[in-house]
Amino acid sequence: MSENNNESALDFSKLQAFDPEPVSPEIAARSRKNQAVILQFINNVTAATVAETMNVHESSVSRFKSGGGLAFAARLLAGAGLKVVPADAVVFIQPEEFR
Repeated sequence: MSENNNESALDFSKLQAFDPEPVSPEIAARSRKNQAVILQFINNVTAATVAETMNVHESSVSRFKSGGGLAFAARLLAGAGLKVVPADAVVFIQPEEFR
């Protein structure tokens, strides 16, 4: 990774620790699952590898994980009705009557 002029660097230092407001139990549960899947995959491939593929310093990934960015992203995805799955997962969408 190159140490450039911070144009491609992610700055999470200004992100306050994510202190979420209460949400529905469904959104809270989906958010926790999203966060768990993201953490599992970052840890499986290592934060250094993730940082290298993103062309950022490993500390940026670490700050994102610990500084509230990951929790916020997981809740954002859950709030949008999304869930995190591996890229090679086979996903079946349920018909509307089964939701």
